[in-house]
Amino acid sequence: MKHTIITGVLCALCVTVSAATYSPQTVPDPKQYGQGCYVSNPDSILTPDDVEYLNRCCLLLEDSTDVELAIAVLGSIGEYEPFDFGYELFQRWGIGKAGKNTGVLITFALASRQVYINTGSGIEGVLPDATCKKIIERDMIPYFKLGDYGGGLCNGATHIYTICTNGDAPEELLNMVSSTNRGKFAQQQTKKDDNDITPMEWGVFTVLVFLFVLPFLGIVLVQRKTQKKEDEMEQRQGCLYTMGGCALFFPFLWPSVLWFWWRSKRYRCPQCGKQHYKIINTESSKLKNGDTRKVDSWLCSKCGYQHTEINIVKKPEYSSSGYSGSSYSGSSYSGSSYSSGGSSSGSWGGGSTSGGGAGGSW
Repeated sequence: MKHTIITGVLCALCVTVSAATYSPQTVPDPKQYGQGCYVSNPDSILTPDDVEYLNRCCLLLEDSTDVELAIAVLGSIGEYEPFDFGYELFQRWGIGKAGKNTGVLITFALASRQVYINTGSGIEGVLPDATCKKIIERDMIPYFKLGDYGGGLCNGATHIYTICTNGDAPEELLNMVSSTNRGKFAQQQTKKDDNDITPMEWGVFTVLVFLFVLPFLGIVLVQRKTQKKEDEMEQRQGCLYTMGGCALFFPFLWPSVLWFWWRSKRYRCPQCGKQHYKIINTESSKLKNGDTRKVDSWLCSKCGYQHTEINIVKKPEYSSSGYSGSSYSGSSYSGSSYSSGGSSSGSWGGGSTSGGGAGGSW
């Protein structure tokens, strides 16, 4: 771990010394390399695998939701504030669909150790400022602190994809090289977060204990007391009356009272009326037409009453319908050129932002 942090710091210093300082007007537009390019990486802070992963994630996101995600990974933005820089770059490129303003821009500045997410007005309902802040703090910054800038950006982009599509990341992304490099740390973070119990969860647990567990234990104690009586029907009736009285103070017990009453009626012997009537044997056999013949033998241990019940269970019928799959033609990335569908250049959708988003530093 120490070696990883030291290596990341040294790389950051080297990049900071050699990297240029950018303004929103001088950031290279990735669309000049093709419509399938979404990442501007002029200082080569990201590896080719990370760039390919991010381009693929952004392309799948746009195909699925019309959301355009742009990523600018820069060595330095000078004296600019990350929000102002991202706002001007967002408007200059026109990220997002025109009229819908469904654009998202991630601006990463290594020299100032800052990152910012700008959102268009049409996507703020799905990615509000609080959600953007959480993505930065929980999905990106832990990687940035380890010097894994590509892992943090890939993890953040994947999270944006899952939120916008309301689903899991596709296998195509999970099987790519960049995903495997960052998967172990992401699983540890998720496991730790899932095990945390919030005060709200403790409050709900306490309420459930008082509303369900304590009344149930009271019912069990009352039932055990009534079992001392010799007449089982009287036991059932006494317990049913007690449960009904408890349900007046705890309305949540009414479903239990109804179930107890229904069960009492079901297992009462039709001849003596005692609660000793039960199934002692069940036999099942297949018929020629596929149906199942079920024979239940009932016996009342109190009066000796016997009864045989025969039921025919119909063979389940299944209906099948054909479906046609869909095929996807991939695209390739190599060095600084990107080809997608034969297009040599592309453009953004013409969207804009009204100032939504959040930022963070490490």
